[in-house]
Amino acid sequence: SKSSDPNNKGTDNLLKGISIFINKNKKFKIHLITFNYGLHMKASMQLINKLNIKENVTWFPVVSRKKILYAMYHSDVVCCEFDNRSWFTSGVIIEALTLSKVILTYRKDSFYLNYYKKLFYILNAKLPSEISEKLNEYIRNKEVHENKSSFGSEWYDYNIVQNSLKHYIRYFKN
Repeated sequence: SKSSDPNNKGTDNLLKGISIFINKNKKFKIHLITFNYGLHMKASMQLINKLNIKENVTWFPVVSRKKILYAMYHSDVVCCEFDNRSWFTSGVIIEALTLSKVILTYRKDSFYLNYYKKLFYILNAKLPSEISEKLNEYIRNKEVHENKSSFGSEWYDYNIVQNSLKHYIRYFKN
């Protein structure tokens, strides 16, 4: 994967991490839902076959955001980006926050601490071994991680919605 490619989300790292997790946890059922779009889709399908995790992955056609939100709502963990870039927000991260879901993604916290008093909770991982370990942590302490993530919608409301409204109100008052 080329880190300079803005379309690269590090899906190869996610797939390799899931493969490691599956091989270490033979009795545990894990399933990844992904969608048929993106420049790296064919490479991802090939990697899934190479890693022998095809039965653990379901590909959906491109669907409306409403249907994606439905799938996210019924998932345990929402997986986002695992490339060298630190993603603070994206459409998927914002959607997961509003649903108060556990988010597994890569974020370099030091980039954002000057802008926010407190960052929203994530399972922070980038490399395949880290992704596998974070999935293990989630399983060992599912209730703890879900509780910490339950404040995602509050964080979103305060930091994104309320702060944006304050800026607009100031703008229109002047």
